[in-house]
Amino acid sequence: MGVEGTETAPTAPSASRSTPTGPPAPSLLPPLRPTRTRRTWAAIAVIVVAIIVLGFLAFTFLLGFGSTGAGGPVSVTYLNAAAASDPLAGSTAGGNWSLVVAAGVELSEAAVASTSATVGGGCTYASPGGGPPPPTVYVPNYAGSFESGKSPWWAMAYYRSATQQVLLVEVVNGTANALLVASGNCTASFASLTAIPSSGLADSPASASAVWNGGGSAFVAAHANLTYNAEFALLGGGSACLNSLGVCWGYLYTPCNPLVPSSSSLSYPVFEALVNPVNGGLFTRATSMNCSASSLPGLGGLP
Repeated sequence: MGVEGTETAPTAPSASRSTPTGPPAPSLLPPLRPTRTRRTWAAIAVIVVAIIVLGFLAFTFLLGFGSTGAGGPVSVTYLNAAAASDPLAGSTAGGNWSLVVAAGVELSEAAVASTSATVGGGCTYASPGGGPPPPTVYVPNYAGSFESGKSPWWAMAYYRSATQQVLLVEVVNGTANALLVASGNCTASFASLTAIPSSGLADSPASASAVWNGGGSAFVAAHANLTYNAEFALLGGGSACLNSLGVCWGYLYTPCNPLVPSSSSLSYPVFEALVNPVNGGLFTRATSMNCSASSLPGLGGLP
């Protein structure tokens, strides 16, 4: 059973992903109206999280594609990851791709996910250079604070409406690799997403700090007997995100490893958050879930 969510007043500024070190841009929207109900925010969270988990993260795991990393973990922010992946996407498979999802994870232990024997989804997958995609995805461990908004592994999904294809780029230890191009029915969920703009957004440390200081830190401290991982994603959720840019940050603190299957049916406490990256609006909720339904648990149990 989850507890009722809480909404926090917005405070975050904005910044450009094309200039990670530049000055922040002004906020594009006024603070959220006090009349905005927690029930409304909970409904928004359901929509956004469903897109994150079912439309992208599960897609990534089922494919299980990626490269094997080497050396020590190097964690970067969203803007750093986008600065590495955007130019690569622009020169891959004809270019003209739009970034629609950027997802990172902070794992207590490194993970190597093998290619699933059944990728399903009615799609065909190919390496951008031809031939089959790589057989595994390597995700380094993360030893920092969830407040940092940094990850050693980012998965960047780009959509091209002209060909109805998805390009998946990983950023491992700050280096971008074009993993695959997907074609077919599995790309349908990406077609409805909004392109993430290259300016007007706060970087991931701003949203991560808001989540950590808005209840995440207290939640982890209250469950010190468990080791938590964090997964988070910026995605073009369109009108569901309630801001002029149509984008949202979704966060999950979970003891489940989002890249390693589990047979456990035990329920564990998890912490969920939805952040408006334009004006800093924050919705948080504590609930519970188990690791067996999906290796990418997402925000299960939302009403």
